[in-house]
Amino acid sequence: MTVHDNVVITGAFGITMLTDFEAHILSNAHATAVIKGIAKDITDLVRWQASEIEQEVTVSLTEGRILFCGLVENAVWKQEAAAVYRVEIQLISGSIALDRKKESMSFQNTELSYTEIVKKAIISTPNAYCICTTDDNEKPMRPMIQYTETNWEFAKRMASMVGTVIYPEVCRHGVYMWMGIPDCGGDIINPETKEYTHGISSTFYDLGGLASGYSQRNFTYYTIECGEDYRMGANVRYAGNIWKVLEKQIKLQRGEFRFTYLLGNSCLITVKKMYNPLFSGRSIHGTVIAREGDSVKLHLEIDKTQSATSAYPYKWVPDTGSIMYCMPENGTTVSLYFPDEDERNAVAVNCIRYNGATCNEMTDISKRALTTTEGKRLYLESEDIGFDIKKSSHKMSLQDEVGIKLESGTTMNISAVMGIEIDAKSVTIETTGSLNLLRNPER
Repeated sequence: MTVHDNVVITGAFGITMLTDFEAHILSNAHATAVIKGIAKDITDLVRWQASEIEQEVTVSLTEGRILFCGLVENAVWKQEAAAVYRVEIQLISGSIALDRKKESMSFQNTELSYTEIVKKAIISTPNAYCICTTDDNEKPMRPMIQYTETNWEFAKRMASMVGTVIYPEVCRHGVYMWMGIPDCGGDIINPETKEYTHGISSTFYDLGGLASGYSQRNFTYYTIECGEDYRMGANVRYAGNIWKVLEKQIKLQRGEFRFTYLLGNSCLITVKKMYNPLFSGRSIHGTVIAREGDSVKLHLEIDKTQSATSAYPYKWVPDTGSIMYCMPENGTTVSLYFPDEDERNAVAVNCIRYNGATCNEMTDISKRALTTTEGKRLYLESEDIGFDIKKSSHKMSLQDEVGIKLESGTTMNISAVMGIEIDAKSVTIETTGSLNLLRNPER
């Protein structure tokens, strides 16, 4: 058994006597702990309250085994007598550093696995490490996007894609995170306790029960309490089977540390796929950096850099459908549209115009035009509709006042297999050269 007289606490603002301790470690959440004790001096605590410096606290046994490492989240004190202060410190695991800042970036390289995506994402958190015990080969096959999510939230979502969870690391200081059940090695443990609670985890029903394809017995769990400290993920032989430590609680009770463990197999931490609801109906702008068939490769505005080699070819699906199907040019801005909360279903839908103030065709809203990069134009105006080609000066227009007008900067040919009939109140033909009328004598 471990008694609190054998505990060494460092960084706890001078606490000399431990009166209470409680810690909770579970999946998909930062580990927390509360230390209560007596201190003779609170100078360091007051100094910390007035600063923004992070304070690391370590709770360990005299033989060096660490029970909990964490950062001070809050600390309060109350004076009981001269040089006697009752102090309460709330701790949180170092993984909290992954959960402080919202980030946005895309991972368009489809060769990356989910675990590789997580490791790349957390680079933005200084000195962060992800230790993966899950399948490192499963790939999303389409881009995954971190959008206004903390690295912790995004990692949790990526872990769900392979049916697992993340755990904080509490046995060393720093920003450490496990993807999958922690693997600390060691021999199989045989606890002496005979008291337990037993049941079927609600996870079985959350996943859909028998319809999910799982067997109910795979979600069997045991909760045991003992005086021995086991690591998260430790292998424990109990009730005729070998289980994993999936959750852990530490409490100081009547001067003795008591440890409560949730034992089960990997099915107990199976989760449904998580999605980011912010994607549904949203668009992100991107610059076209390459085109492939009817797809475009984009440098999204949320990314600092993006190579065309690793960029994903998003399907080009314009609002106009196939009526006015024009592929956007390299360097133009398009909208990447997300029809639902799964970012893998995104499509490029329209090209954003930024030249409204400088393009003559766009200055008057009553005049609308579609112009290709080759200078071919379809225009619709209040009293005129037509086509023209700038390079050859060809033009066909239907004008309210004039009628139908055909113009050519080169040669105009009108031919037919049968006959040609022009019927109008007035027909005007003008040419700067010659006008030739030819008839097939055999007809």
